[in-house]
Amino acid sequence: MASLQLRGKSYACIFCWHGKRQWFTIGKVSAAEAEAKAAQVEYLLMRLGQGLIELPPGVGIVDFVRNDGKPPEPRGGAPVPSPAVPTLGSLRDLYLATHDGSLEERTLDGIRLHFKHLASILGEQFPIKQLSLPDLQGYVERRSKARGHRGRTLSPATIKKELITLRTAWNWGAKTGHVAGKFPSEGLRYPKHDEKPPFQTREQVERQLPGGTEAERGNDRLKRAHPGAR
Repeated sequence: MASLQLRGKSYACIFCWHGKRQWFTIGKVSAAEAEAKAAQVEYLLMRLGQGLIELPPGVGIVDFVRNDGKPPEPRGGAPVPSPAVPTLGSLRDLYLATHDGSLEERTLDGIRLHFKHLASILGEQFPIKQLSLPDLQGYVERRSKARGHRGRTLSPATIKKELITLRTAWNWGAKTGHVAGKFPSEGLRYPKHDEKPPFQTREQVERQLPGGTEAERGNDRLKRAHPGAR
């Protein structure tokens, strides 16, 4: 994991690579900016460890993470390729990598499950910065037709929980520069859900049946047998 150290008024990022301690100076930045850089370093180290990206030949690990996963600009001013477009999958991976040590495993499993459903509809490579209200509304409509427990359609509450997970990751990602702006859920509509009828006593149920309750039917029989009785 990457950690931060405040040296005077300047932050340094410290991490381990192949068992050796490495570090570099971030500079005189705010605490939020320093934390965002440390989170990005953790993300890059995780991707390297998974074999999903490779360290370019001749580039040291410190230069690689300090330059946001890009080779340092060569002498002569040659242009550096633009960074990859942030995706739903990269937001998920970065968010999980950062919170791996601070959240309970059960909570992390729930986040992974929610992102699994999100990715199944939106796609792993969905450009997360372009997320819009129509994208979210389309997700709600497709998920509302899916089958959940015992073959029943999913409840709006379940779909809301999945989007709350995405909103939480989005708000965190906005602080790290992975996304920008407000989560675009304003105006989102969920399908109506048939609620269970309120609990009723036996007497309340019987009152809704022809002839009323058992006691009332007994009184009717008594009146018929003894017309003069009240």
